[in-house]
Amino acid sequence: LFRSGMEIDLHEEGNRPLLADGLQLTVYRLVQECLTNALKHGGRGVSTIVRLDWRGDELAMHVSSRGSSLPAPSTTGRSIGLSSMRERARMAGGWLTAGPDGEDFIVTAILPLRVVDEAALR
Repeated sequence: LFRSGMEIDLHEEGNRPLLADGLQLTVYRLVQECLTNALKHGGRGVSTIVRLDWRGDELAMHVSSRGSSLPAPSTTGRSIGLSSMRERARMAGGWLTAGPDGEDFIVTAILPLRVVDEAALR
C-alpha cells in the first residue's frame, strides 16, 4: 500500500507488548482492512492516520482516513468488510465502530491485551 501513493502516518503510544499469535493477527488484519478500504474508496489522494495506544490492559486503535472522494456509506447495502472487522474484534473480546465523521471516515477498536479464546482468533 505504501507504493500506492497513499499517505499513511503511524503513531504508537506506550510500549508494544509481545502479543499472542491470534491477537497479533487480529490487529494486523484490522489495520490492513482499514488501509485497503481507505485506498479503495479514497484512491491515491487519501491520507490515513493509524493510532495504536498500548498503554493499559487494552489496545486502543483509531484509524482516520480523509480523501476527496471518500463516499458516504450505503444505507441500503451490506458492508461485508466492516461486518467482518466487527466480528473479528468481538472474537478477541473487544469491539469496533466505523463510520463517517465530517470529512473523515473513522474506525475505532478496543481490544483487550489478554485474549479471551486464542483458538477462536486463528
